[in-house]
Amino acid sequence: MHRLLKQYDVNVTIEEVLGKQHWWWDTLKENDGGVLNDVKMREFYSHCYELAKNGHASSSNFVAFSESQESSEDNQKTFIQLFRANQSSYIMDISSTISQPTSLNNLKRKPRVNDSDLFTSDSTINSSNELNQNLHHVGDYPMHHRCHNNSKTITLFVVNPSTHSGLCGMQVLQQLRVMLPSSVQLFCHTKNSSCDISATNVRRLRLDLGFNSGLFGVEQLKVNGVAINVPLVDSYITRFEGNQPGNVTAQTSSTYLDICFQSSSNQALASICHEQINPLKEKTLVNYGPSRSLYSRPFIIVYGTPSNQAIRVAIKDLAVYLGNSHYSAHGTKVKVLSDLEYRAGNYMKAADLANILFIGGPSHNKLLKAIMRNSTNYKINADDNVLQMIATIPTDLQLSSDINSFALSDQVFDRSNHAILFTLPLNRFKPSSLVKNDFQSISTAMAGCIHGNSAAAYHHISRLAWPVVPPMVRSPFANALPDYMVIDQLIWSKGFGGLLSAGYWDCNWRQDPSRSYSNTFS
Repeated sequence: MHRLLKQYDVNVTIEEVLGKQHWWWDTLKENDGGVLNDVKMREFYSHCYELAKNGHASSSNFVAFSESQESSEDNQKTFIQLFRANQSSYIMDISSTISQPTSLNNLKRKPRVNDSDLFTSDSTINSSNELNQNLHHVGDYPMHHRCHNNSKTITLFVVNPSTHSGLCGMQVLQQLRVMLPSSVQLFCHTKNSSCDISATNVRRLRLDLGFNSGLFGVEQLKVNGVAINVPLVDSYITRFEGNQPGNVTAQTSSTYLDICFQSSSNQALASICHEQINPLKEKTLVNYGPSRSLYSRPFIIVYGTPSNQAIRVAIKDLAVYLGNSHYSAHGTKVKVLSDLEYRAGNYMKAADLANILFIGGPSHNKLLKAIMRNSTNYKINADDNVLQMIATIPTDLQLSSDINSFALSDQVFDRSNHAILFTLPLNRFKPSSLVKNDFQSISTAMAGCIHGNSAAAYHHISRLAWPVVPPMVRSPFANALPDYMVIDQLIWSKGFGGLLSAGYWDCNWRQDPSRSYSNTFS
C-alpha cells in the first residue's frame, strides 16, 4: 500500500513497530489503544481533523457567481473560456469586489460539492473583465485542483464499484468481470478542450460533465480511442434561473453521460448507452455484492416457518443467532421476523425498502416462495397498478419450492447435508410503470438467502457466521464470502478447503465461470 500511494504522489509514511506482529492491543503500555488507537495514531487523527476543519471554515473554498437575465449566454461562454485558462488551480471568489450573500456565514459545505451547491450573490457580474479578476489561486487547497490539473493523468482504480462514488466526474457502475480491478484514466488537453479516457474492465461508466468534474467544458472526447459525441454546452453547463437575486436553480439533470463497453479481443469498444440499467435483470450499485454488502443498508432477517418441526426450529435458532451476533459485533439492532410476520406487518410498503436476509429457501420460507421469480420467465400485466415486490433468482440457480434440493448450473445438490448462501436482487414496483420502461420508479434493494436441505445443513452453514478470533468479532457472513457459497459437513473439518462451490454472479445475475470455483470431486 505504501508503494502504491507513493506512486500517486500521496504524502505517506510507513512505520514498522519493533516487536509487534500483524495486530496488537498494547503499544507502550497495557490497553493504550494498540495498532489503531495508541498515542501516535490519535495524534494523526487529530491532525487530519484540524486540516478538514480548517478547509471547511475557509470561505475561499466556495464558488460564487451570478448572471443577469440579459447577459446569461455571454457570461456562460466567458466563464467557460476563463475556466479553461485557469484549470490547473483556481477558485472563484467575489469577496473583494461585491458583497457576500447574507447566508454565507451560515453555510457548511464539504470540500467536494455538487452543481446544486453553487450559490449566487445579491449583486450581478455581467462584465467579463470583472469575472476574470475574480478567478485566482488560493494555495494548495482549491476545491477543483485535483480534477483540473492537466499536467497529470487522473486514474480511478476500483475493485468493487459499489464502494466507490467516483473520482473527478468518473464513476464505474458495472464491470465486465466483477470484483476484479477496473481502471479509468483521464487526460485532458488544455489547448483544444479535448479529453481522452482509457478504461479497463469496465462495462458501464458514468461521466459527470458538470462543474466539479474533470470533464467540465470538454468539447472533444475519446473513450478507448472511440470519439464520443459530447452534448452541446448549453445542455450540461450549470445554469442559474430566477427573477429575484439569490433565487438559484441548478439544472443538473442532463449533466451525466453513461458509456457502455463491449468486450473484444484487444480492448472494450465504447459507445453511448441508449438504455437504462434494468434493475430486474442487472446488478446495480445497491445490490452489486458481495454477501457482506447486504449490511450496507438497513436490513431485516426473515426466517421461514415450514411444516417440518426440526427444520422450523433450526431456521429460527439460526435467525436469532445471527441477529444477536450483529448486536454483539457492532451494536446493530436487527428486526428478526417470521415470514408470516413480515407479510402481516406491511414492511413491503415502507418508504425505504430494506434489504432482507431470508433464512430458508422457497421450500421453507413462505415470503420468498410468494415473491420469487425467475429472471427470464415472468410476465408483467400492463393493467396491474398494485405495488409488488419481486426477488429475482439468479439465472443459473434452480431452487425447488416443494422439495429439499437445489442446482447450480449443471450441478445438483440433493443430499441432506448440502446448504447454500447466495445474494439476489430485490425490487418493488407497480407493473404498469415497467411497461413504459420507467425503471426510475423501481425501489431496489439487496437480498441474501441461506437455504439448507435439512436441519443439520442449516447448522453446517452457521459455521461461516462464527466470530473470527474473539474478541475480534465481525458481523456474521461478512468475511471472505463472495456472492454465493455451497457447503456440506466438511466445513467443520476442512474450513474453506471443504467448499463445494463458490463464486460471483456477473452483472446479468448469471454464474461467471471465470470468477467461480467448483469442487467436482465432492
